[in-house]
Amino acid sequence: SSFVHRESGRATDRSKARKSEIAMPVGRKELEKWSKAQAAKPRSEGALSEIVKGAHTTASLNLSGRDLTHIPEELLNWHTPIGAENWWDIEDLRKLDLSNNALAQLPEELFSPLTELQVLQLGNNQLSDLPQSISLCGRLERLNLQHNTFSIVPSWFGSFSSLLNLALDHNQLQSLPDAICDLQLVEVLSVGHNELVKLPSDLGSMRGLR
Repeated sequence: SSFVHRESGRATDRSKARKSEIAMPVGRKELEKWSKAQAAKPRSEGALSEIVKGAHTTASLNLSGRDLTHIPEELLNWHTPIGAENWWDIEDLRKLDLSNNALAQLPEELFSPLTELQVLQLGNNQLSDLPQSISLCGRLERLNLQHNTFSIVPSWFGSFSSLLNLALDHNQLQSLPDAICDLQLVEVLSVGHNELVKLPSDLGSMRGLR
């Protein structure tokens, strides 16, 4: 009887051990899930709201490297107060960094409230075109579109009369529109690592090019 009891106890211990072995990976997976959730917290919508809210007073918004696939509502409604903000304390946005994300398209309404924009960073995304509303940004001085999938540059790019720096390298461009030569203030025009087969004949007339 004592022998049976001891064997039964050992069997119970072995059963507990097996259960413990089975449970361990589950606990590890849960821990990994928790860790990922903690790491993702800064990218949450609540955190984005706080970042946009802070930019309302600095006029500079950095959303680079946040795995964005769409534009946050707070940016689309730039002049709308967040929380206890007063609308009169919200500055016009002048610097916007959306680089190093996963954006494939920008909504047409994005640039309507951003007409005072001076610097726009859109590099390292999946963009193949831009909404024409960007032409409302008449004060734009620096535009970075490198490392995307653009195959054409729209002729209305020539309307950026204040532009000083235009980065178009690492795309799929085969040509540049003649209107690019209207950018007389441009000092730096970067078009390397494309598929260009011809350039505008008047490119040399761009007086500002270094």
